[in-house]
Amino acid sequence: MSSIDTLKTIYFYLFALATVVGALSTIIAKNPIRGAMGLLLTIGAMAGLFLSLHAEFMAAVQLIVYAGAVVVLFLFAIMLLGPDALPPGDHTTVGVRVAAGAGTLLAAIAGVWSVWEWDGVRDQGHRVFTRFPTAETTTGTVESVAKEVFGPG
Repeated sequence: MSSIDTLKTIYFYLFALATVVGALSTIIAKNPIRGAMGLLLTIGAMAGLFLSLHAEFMAAVQLIVYAGAVVVLFLFAIMLLGPDALPPGDHTTVGVRVAAGAGTLLAAIAGVWSVWEWDGVRDQGHRVFTRFPTAETTTGTVESVAKEVFGPG
């Protein structure tokens, strides 16, 4: 197995684990705000998995529609109804900060992965990266979605 295959496998398992952890935290959380944050982690990790499939359009739609609209709407309704973010005597802010940091790290990894792809070519002893990789297939790209929506029937 080559180093690029190893990186792809690590990327997949990292985002799959984040998806499962976010889904479980959505279900298990007693505080509705923490449940919404777990949902946000799940949605973000799913967008990372879409990026690994070279479905950039689906990843963008996932983030814009679900993370940008639905979760914000949930949080707005929760805040409007008034439960506190931290119940009295709850000292779990360290865990929340660690989870937020892990989510930010996963988002950064997904961003770097979608922009830079390992080419495996060496240039004067240095490894070279190619910028903006092309999709291996036409499934999931903006062009393929536009052809399906606006193309001849």
